[in-house]
Amino acid sequence: MRIGQQTSKFLAAAVAIAGVVLVVSRPDFLGDQAGRTVNAFRSANPLWIAAAFVAFALGYVSYVGSWRASAAGMGMKLGFRPTLARLGIGSVVNTFAPARAGDAVKIALMSETMSGPDKLWTAGGVYAAVAASRAAAVTVLTLVASSTGLLPAWPGMVIGAAVVSVAAAARFSTRARRFKRAVHLVEGIAALTQSPRRGAVLIGWALATTGARILAVAGLASAFGLPRPFLVALLVVTALDLSGALPLTPGNVGVASGAVMVALGTVGISVAASLTISVAVQALETLVSLSAGAFGTVYLARPVTIRPWLIRAGSLTAAGSAAALVGAVVMRFA
Repeated sequence: MRIGQQTSKFLAAAVAIAGVVLVVSRPDFLGDQAGRTVNAFRSANPLWIAAAFVAFALGYVSYVGSWRASAAGMGMKLGFRPTLARLGIGSVVNTFAPARAGDAVKIALMSETMSGPDKLWTAGGVYAAVAASRAAAVTVLTLVASSTGLLPAWPGMVIGAAVVSVAAAARFSTRARRFKRAVHLVEGIAALTQSPRRGAVLIGWALATTGARILAVAGLASAFGLPRPFLVALLVVTALDLSGALPLTPGNVGVASGAVMVALGTVGISVAASLTISVAVQALETLVSLSAGAFGTVYLARPVTIRPWLIRAGSLTAAGSAAALVGAVVMRFA
């Protein structure tokens, strides 16, 4: 790679970092509401904030564990660090791109660790099993949240019915197995039904991820002094998971905040407090994703060569941050 290209990438990164520093040092630059949100974050209990970050990080580790468990169900063994590195880069893409485009990146990168023919389809099968286990966890979460009488149960019932239908189709349908590559795609979900023990392990990892997020949000609620932090966490995580079923914006920004405000409105929490907790959740989860992505970039760039697609991904991230800064300027002076 030429020096001039390296310089341009470093300059783009510097602009992005400068934008972050500007927002942190002058939160009023984004407008009154955003300024109040960042200032509330500053005044929160730092110990609870740190505990929440650790819980989110543990949830991400559990997510990595779910991929490894899914691959094990298909007879493959994945290392922790290679899996974390590749999923981290995909998570960064999800932060800045809509419609969970980063999931396609995860599948593509994880296919490098697969064995046998049709590696991309095999990675898709592993992803499908992970997605099914996560949907099962969302079903359980929604039903538990509905037991409070504050949220409806029907979204969880719909998701649960969809999971059962897909699992049954993967297990008993012979039509998909007529296509050579499609076999790899359905094998991941079929493995859940063929081995109840492996299926339970995979769903256990998904529930561990959900549980860690609940603990993290409860920590944030305590940091901001909100009442009944565990109830708040249950409602917030349920709202985020349900709204994440159709991520229309980068990082699901806006849609998630609206869902959180509606959910917390049922327990009398103000719009300002709901927005604060929503932004805090997204900020810490983004920080965890960026940390995993940074590790992944360094890990996959070893020993000295820099892969072209990594450079493009880094440039896209820097450009996205710079675009966010430009948007902030427009919002500030509009």
